This record gives sequence, C-alpha cells and structure tokens, in this order.
Amino acid sequence: IDHDTKRSLEQEAEHAEHQLKDAIAVYLAATSSDTLLRGLLRVVVASAIALGLLWLIQWASARLLNRLQQKLGATKVDSRWRWARQLWLLIFRFTQLVMAFLWLTVAYLWGMTVLGSFPLTQPFAEKLSGFLFELLHELATGIISAIPGTVTVAVILFLTKAINDVVGNLFNNIEQGNSYIPGIHKDTAGATRRIVSVLIWGFGMAVAYPYLPLAESDAFKGLSVMFGFMLTLGSAGIVTQMMSGLVLIYSRALKVGDFVSIGEVTGVVKETGVLSTKIINMRNEEVTIPNAVLVGNPIKNFTSGSDDGA
Repeated sequence: IDHDTKRSLEQEAEHAEHQLKDAIAVYLAATSSDTLLRGLLRVVVASAIALGLLWLIQWASARLLNRLQQKLGATKVDSRWRWARQLWLLIFRFTQLVMAFLWLTVAYLWGMTVLGSFPLTQPFAEKLSGFLFELLHELATGIISAIPGTVTVAVILFLTKAINDVVGNLFNNIEQGNSYIPGIHKDTAGATRRIVSVLIWGFGMAVAYPYLPLAESDAFKGLSVMFGFMLTLGSAGIVTQMMSGLVLIYSRALKVGDFVSIGEVTGVVKETGVLSTKIINMRNEEVTIPNAVLVGNPIKNFTSGSDDGA
C-alpha cells in the first residue's frame, strides 16, 4: 500500500496503465494524418497571408520612401530650407525603422501560427505568445506610469522657457540701447544673456530631472556618471578658454571692428567668440587667437571714440 496516495499496488498499476493509454491516445491523435493535414493547411494559409502582408509592407514602404527621397532631393540647400531638409531626413529614417518593425511583427506572428498548428509544437507557440503578451503588458504599464512624470517635465520646461524668453528680451533691449540696468553695459549684455540663459536652463533641468521616466533606472544613472566623467576630463581646457573669453568681454578690451595689436599680431578684430578671437592682419590674413592667450598678453587698442554709452 502506498501511504501517500492510500492506494494498493494493484490500484497503482491500473492508474499507471490508464495514464499510459491516455498518453498513447494523445500521441496517436497528434500524429494522425488528419491532424497533420489540418496543420499543414493552416501553415499554407498563414504563409500566404504573411507573404501578402510582407509584399504590402514592402510596396508601401518603397513608395513612401521614394516620395520622401524625392522631397529630400527637391529641398533647396540654402539656409532657409536647411532645417526642412534635416526634418525630412529624420522622417525618412523613422519610416525605415517602422517598416522594419512591421516586418519583424509579421514574421513573429507567422512563427506563432506555424508552431501552434501542430500539437507537438504547441507548447513553443504558447511560450512565444506568453512572451509577446508579457512584453506588451510591460510596455503599456511603463507608458501609463510615465505619463505623470512626463507631463511634469513638460510643464517645468515650458515655465523655464517662458522665464528665459522674458530675461532674453530684457537683455536684448539693453543690447539695443532701449533699456538700462546699472552694472550691465550694452557691449556685455549679449554675454550676460547667454550666461543667465545657461543658469536658467540648468536650474530647470535640475528640477525636472527627478521626474524623468528613466531617472531612477541603473542604466540612466550609469550614463549620467559616464557623461559627467567625460565632461570632467575633457572640459578643463574649454572652461579655461570660456572664462578667458568672459574676461575679455567684461573688460571691454576689444570688440568687432577695433584696430588692435596683440603680441606680434596687428590688425582688425573680425570676430570675438567664446573660445577664440579672429583678427585680420595687415596682410589680409585671418589669425585665430585663443582667448587664454589674449588674456595673458597686453592688448593695444588703437580705435578711438569708443562708445561708453552706459
């Protein structure tokens, strides 16, 4: 007597015999000619539908991509249409990605149908379908849970842009001479506007960061650490040049159009940038001088009658 099932040896033998007969019956039914023919018929129908869908996707993608390619080719290259051309190129790449996704979706569904057409391979089809529905469920759950954070980030960035626009208009008026703030000259208003804009956007991004959908993920944290490490290593020289540029701007040592002498270079200032300054010398050559070099050398400005309007 089996103490677990409380059945005798004869009863256990009969139970095993019934299970063996059921297993043989199921195997015979699964491998019967009728079952195989029905499975093959389903495979043929599914293959025909899949081929039709793939042909339709290929035809639609080829036609759509050709039209986008024509748009890209017809778009003018001048500055007015440069952004439009980049937008069409982005749409072109996105369309290619969508078409590839549709191809993979059709192939995945065809594989599920083929495996589910035969009893012996149905467990594999159930695993594929389970994986698909689990993936869709996770995606839907992630999208729904990310909506509040995304809306919060959008509101914060909208308010940040509004504040930046107000401050930018104020500094533009100072630069044009329409407004006056003590301590801010119109020659330095543009640089001050850029600095304040960076601070405003930096503060806005810092406030919005915790509400980003992937802010708490390990991948996002690792990417932030790597980006910060790269920025720390590569920005030392750039920061030096930028700070030197700010020194030049706020000291008002030179501006575009001034005739200056810096070391062995004498000429007219063509452009003052964040990292360097361009000067046209007496030979009509363009000389680029890093701002750190300018700060470390005496600057002789021969231009008279400078505007000290503020």
